[in-house]
Amino acid sequence: MTFLKYVLVAVAMVSSFSAYGGEGSGLVRRIAVIGDGRVIFSVDTHNNVPVCGKSVTGEFDFDGTTTVGKNMLAILIAAANTNKPVSIDGSSKCLTRWQDRETALHVTIVY
Repeated sequence: MTFLKYVLVAVAMVSSFSAYGGEGSGLVRRIAVIGDGRVIFSVDTHNNVPVCGKSVTGEFDFDGTTTVGKNMLAILIAAANTNKPVSIDGSSKCLTRWQDRETALHVTIVY
C-alpha cells in the first residue's frame, strides 16, 4: 500500500506541473495574422516558457479563426491602441505549424 501512495503522489506531481503554462505580460509589441488565420503576437516578458517555445522568446500564438481567437485578437488590438499592458496565460504547448511559440489560453487587459 505504501508503494501505491508514492505512485499516486508522483502522478499528481507530474500532472500538476504539466498543467501550468507560461505567463506573459507587458505592452503588446507586435501582432501578425498569418494566412491560415493564426495570430502571432509578442509582449515584453514571457516567463515559464515551455521547451518548445524557447527559440522565440516573448511570443505567443492562437487560432484567430475561432470565436475565442477573434475575441483575444480584439483585446490585443484594444490594448495596443490604448497603450495598456496585457497579461497572458499560456497553455504550455506549442501547437502552430512552426512549433516554436506557446499557444495563449487567456488574454487580459491590465487597467
